[in-house]
Amino acid sequence: LPDLAADALRRSTINPSSVLHPPSSLFIHSLWLDGFGELTPQELSLLAALAPCCQKMTLAFCVEDQRPADADSWLSIWSAIAQTRQDCWKKLSAVPGLRLETEILRRQAASSRFAENPVLRHLEQNWAQPAPFPDHQWEAEARGSLRAAVCANPEGEAVLAAREILQFVQAGGRFRETAVLLRTLEGYHHVLRRVFSRYGIPFFLDRREPSAHHPLAELTRNALRVTAFDWRHEDWFSALKTGLISGDEEAIDRLENEALARGWKGETWTRPFPDEDGKTPIAEYLRRQWTAPFLRLRENLSSNGQLRPDGPQLAGGLRELWSQLHVEESLARLQGAPERPLSHPQFHATVWQQMNAWLEDVALAFAGERLPLSEWLAILEAGLAGLTVGVIPPALDQVLIGAVDRSRNPDLQLALVLGVNESVFPAPPPPSNLLTESDCAELGGRGLRLGPGVRQILSRER
Repeated sequence: LPDLAADALRRSTINPSSVLHPPSSLFIHSLWLDGFGELTPQELSLLAALAPCCQKMTLAFCVEDQRPADADSWLSIWSAIAQTRQDCWKKLSAVPGLRLETEILRRQAASSRFAENPVLRHLEQNWAQPAPFPDHQWEAEARGSLRAAVCANPEGEAVLAAREILQFVQAGGRFRETAVLLRTLEGYHHVLRRVFSRYGIPFFLDRREPSAHHPLAELTRNALRVTAFDWRHEDWFSALKTGLISGDEEAIDRLENEALARGWKGETWTRPFPDEDGKTPIAEYLRRQWTAPFLRLRENLSSNGQLRPDGPQLAGGLRELWSQLHVEESLARLQGAPERPLSHPQFHATVWQQMNAWLEDVALAFAGERLPLSEWLAILEAGLAGLTVGVIPPALDQVLIGAVDRSRNPDLQLALVLGVNESVFPAPPPPSNLLTESDCAELGGRGLRLGPGVRQILSRER
């Protein structure tokens, strides 16, 4: 999309009859960019394409105005953003007709980011070249502003954080004025969720929730298993217990007990149960009602007596199954059920959108390619394994728990940074999956940028 947008903007400045071209060539009065530490080549190209369409552009970069001695070193904390600013300047300099100016906003104690906290202001100003805090100001201004604590394990850190937050709130603060920051949530999110729930602290966990075992994913997985493996007991009742076929859990339990007692399995589910005393048993009523959509799925996936659907056939069959079971309406009801563990208002709707997008991908990627259901199951598992859902933090009085490279935390009065351990924070660079550092350097020398290298990642961590 950035490539398409940049191309359309470039064409509009050349062709006055373009749809994008307004009566005046300058159709954006002011453009602001702020908060970017790094820009991809696509983003730089989009900025360059936007520049001729703007009367004024203001690009803000957080760099040191008085360049320290090590600013050009990759070890400098300023190197990554300084490189971004340099790349941006170079890219915009190549655009004809632009006049570039640099304005430096120097530190002002009264209006800086840490105007009310002299300790944090001192740390920020002297981070690259440490200097001691003035002794005469310590007692009056600094005591209690910054504290380091040692805990035995993540559980101890979570308990300490919970107690600090409660103490802050009891003194008149708000939960939303606090945040728990980590380098990564792995190994901490379960502990923090458990401890904060125990202490009665409302919180929002800013992480992408895995949805491989969401009710819709389980229904889809087990529906294909029921069709592929001849109505195995575990597959059939796993599908029934997703809550998307029937909300009557007691009826499902009674049917399962009856099936275990009578040995119902396999093709038994596709034939009517015997009458008892001339009356249709409740089990037969449930069987007829619940199996119909699955029998229809089997018909939709069959071709010439074989279960070898192609991509569009599989996508169409699953969509019809979802439609017959009224899955979308059921997910809407689940959103309003607070007793559900995945009850975030946006979670179920997002999973519904992603599963539909997955079916579209299957239909496009496997058009005309027929596979047995056992192979489709492997493809399904591969797709669901990486399915995660990110949700937007609600505007509620909650503590925000998140990773430093993901969460945004404005106007905090209390920040608790956990896991400040060697080899954890800062984090070591991840191992290369495909190309070595020398491979990336060689391709970079040929004009192909492949993302940050190991040194850039280490600089970013600093």
